[in-house]
Amino acid sequence: MIDASEVNAEIKRRGMAPIFTDGVMVGLRLRTKTKSGISSKEPVDPSNLDIVGGLIEMVFVDNSKQQPLGVFIFDRQTAEELRNALNETITKFDEFLRSKDLSRLMPKHGEERGEQQSYR
Repeated sequence: MIDASEVNAEIKRRGMAPIFTDGVMVGLRLRTKTKSGISSKEPVDPSNLDIVGGLIEMVFVDNSKQQPLGVFIFDRQTAEELRNALNETITKFDEFLRSKDLSRLMPKHGEERGEQQSYR
């Protein structure tokens, strides 16, 4: 289990500054082999491929500058942990907003965002 206090201490020690992102791209990196087991540098018919593994790739971007901010590659288990952590955090965040009557300040998914979105 990750010790949050140790992680926070390391972040502070390294002088890592937070980075704001307002966009994300998600993709897959699949590891394949031909059904015959022979590798080839020539293009292969996808129906003749077996997927033997893969990783998930996330690229965080700054939409206003159209610049990538970071690329992260992780396995399925880490993706599951990320999904669970995000779901839990978003639920807590929404509960906080409802309890403080601040929900009108934060747009829900799918609503129009403001033009100025810089937190820097």
